[in-house]
Amino acid sequence: MCPHCRTNAPLIYRGMKAYCAACGAPRGVLSGASLTHAGKPAHVAGAVVHAFGWLLFVLGLGFAAIVGLLFALLSATAGLVIGGFFALLSLTVFLLARYGKKRLESEGEEARELRREQALYALAATHGGRLQAYEAAAALDMTVKDADDLLTRLAKQRPEQVDVEIGDQGEVFYEFAAPGGARGFVYAKSWGMPGPWGSAGGFRVAQPSPARRVRVAEPPVAESNKPILDAEFEAIEEEPAPRKART
Repeated sequence: MCPHCRTNAPLIYRGMKAYCAACGAPRGVLSGASLTHAGKPAHVAGAVVHAFGWLLFVLGLGFAAIVGLLFALLSATAGLVIGGFFALLSLTVFLLARYGKKRLESEGEEARELRREQALYALAATHGGRLQAYEAAAALDMTVKDADDLLTRLAKQRPEQVDVEIGDQGEVFYEFAAPGGARGFVYAKSWGMPGPWGSAGGFRVAQPSPARRVRVAEPPVAESNKPILDAEFEAIEEEPAPRKART
């Protein structure tokens, strides 16, 4: 977790230094999952397996040819059978190596896409839930086209979490939903730094606070003024009686 933006954003390596993919603040090396190297070990392993498969295929064919020629001196049929068996075995190993290469590359792509999605959600958590393609591209070291394709794919695959909006100037905004599913969430900064995605101090729906009624206390009447007020009220009550007598 990044100590600056409090999100589970992966790391982006620029040279020997690591930075947070969400807020861009420097972080310790190996302090989190790497977005820069995500999927690369699987791709390297796939390339090694593919090269090893080619090597075994070439050596296997050569070995099959030599053995087949040696047995062909005794019997042509035996030479064809034994040579064909070793050639078929070499081809099987080569096909398995190719399948392993594709499988490793597929796993590497899935790992990289998972890291990118994690970084996008963390980046959205630091931008009030709304992103544009150029913001994602700048933060994740991607081209704008790749970032736009990734955001569009997320909007198509997860319409309940990612929505597309068009601004007044024609700009495209990708609006991410809050953990509870509501949109239009904002930072809750009442605790200083916002919390991680889905935590109590993270994003909340902006709702108007209910009006509070303030009761103003009436000033107390001084005890010394009570006789004066009582005399004034008695004079007001007694005034109509003489007027009736005159009439």
